[in-house]
Amino acid sequence: MLNKIILLVFALLVIVSGIYALRDDKEYTTSSDEAHQLFLESEDLVYKLYFMESNDKLHQALELDSNFAMALITLAQRNHMYGHTEKRDELVERAMAQYDRLKDHEKAYIDIVRSSFGNDPEEVHSLIKKYVERFPDRVEGHNFLAISYWERGEIKQAIEEYEKLLEIDPDFTPAYNHLGYLEYSNGNFNKALRHFDKYLQLLPDQANPHDSRGEILMAVGRYDEALDEFKTAYQIEPQFDFVLYHMAEAYMAKGMYSKADQIFRKIKDLTRETQDSLNLMVNKGRSYWRRWDPEMARTMADSLYRFAEKRETVDAARFWGDMIHGFAYLLEDDYDKAEEYLNNARKFTGDSGEKNDLESSVNYVGWVELLQAYISMGRENYEDVLVLEDLLDNRQFWRPDQKIDTRNILAQAYLKLGQKDKAFSLVQENLDLNPNHSYTLITLARLYEWDGQTEKAVETLRNILTGVYANADQDTPRIEKLQEKLAELSPQAAGL
Repeated sequence: MLNKIILLVFALLVIVSGIYALRDDKEYTTSSDEAHQLFLESEDLVYKLYFMESNDKLHQALELDSNFAMALITLAQRNHMYGHTEKRDELVERAMAQYDRLKDHEKAYIDIVRSSFGNDPEEVHSLIKKYVERFPDRVEGHNFLAISYWERGEIKQAIEEYEKLLEIDPDFTPAYNHLGYLEYSNGNFNKALRHFDKYLQLLPDQANPHDSRGEILMAVGRYDEALDEFKTAYQIEPQFDFVLYHMAEAYMAKGMYSKADQIFRKIKDLTRETQDSLNLMVNKGRSYWRRWDPEMARTMADSLYRFAEKRETVDAARFWGDMIHGFAYLLEDDYDKAEEYLNNARKFTGDSGEKNDLESSVNYVGWVELLQAYISMGRENYEDVLVLEDLLDNRQFWRPDQKIDTRNILAQAYLKLGQKDKAFSLVQENLDLNPNHSYTLITLARLYEWDGQTEKAVETLRNILTGVYANADQDTPRIEKLQEKLAELSPQAAGL
């Protein structure tokens, strides 16, 4: 999965790559050389994705120079990420009080940040393009523009922009990291790994290159190798919560949910912000529906509702509470209750994927449409499932894990509609990407069963339980249900 990029891609649009420009000309306006150095260190930490430590450096810089505009606007962006709008606006006001005495590139930078707080991504994109035109040799401008293209789903343009950037500075390491993810989103895993290998070569002692490389290994089903990378990243930086989320994902991919729960407990010890707590609760809730445990999923959904009641800007908590409830009832074939919660979730996203109160709205809408498709599938309304084809063509809907889920449910619908070749082709497309993807293998077993190929269904289920899930927790609902299905199709396999 790529939660790291989903959570940070827009934030990085305005804060990551000033590091190199700062190092080159040191033209940022501050009355304190020590504050300037702290700001450099803060940006260097952001570049390594150590946000908590970076924030601490920014606060130290402002203790030395309370009028340091770049430190103020950067902290404003962080508070925007965490949903602290009042604090964000206070910091923006303080930064703008210094605006007239700043250098031109500082003003342009601040204009981009302020625009990003609104609801007009086209305005942000336009300002970034103007920034590049005015300051063509500044690396951060090209990085801004590449990430803006990425957010718009214009992957080819983003890759081209990073290639231009590397002509200016071949050692700009974030470019290799982002190129890796961009090639991943195109399904070019070998290219992605080459970029991450270069990233790791340049920064062998940093956590994020190991984490990023681990994500790609996990995406192609090399879970043990991925875990080795995640463990290395964690040893380098134990405060790096992203790597812990990825470690939990890798364990769940192997059916080792108790290991994942141990990781979630470690993440809880690191939470400092409201958004951190929300991310943890959402990931735990989603893990329960993935392990087919509707009771625990509903418990977590109710916790999200209570969380929302105590805070102001928490539409995401309510949305995920509704979605987790919906999937929990789906597991019990209660389609009416599932749809009730689905309709509640739609109120937070809109019907067309427009940017609403939720960040990355297109991805939220994707989850809504997936749940709707599963409900339609359960009600045998197979034609209604086919609207998901649009998601596969949506240029902004680039997350490969969601596309895999989309292909799985489409394959089931196509088989029920008599389009056997199309169904098996979609499943094979997933397995070409990740031959160890358990959900896809389960879908394949289901297709074989529905198609009357019982022996192949049995063989596939047996391979899941003895292969991908060889070290899985045997007492989890998911594993128990797979064993029950295997025994149903092949009584002699009941003792497996």
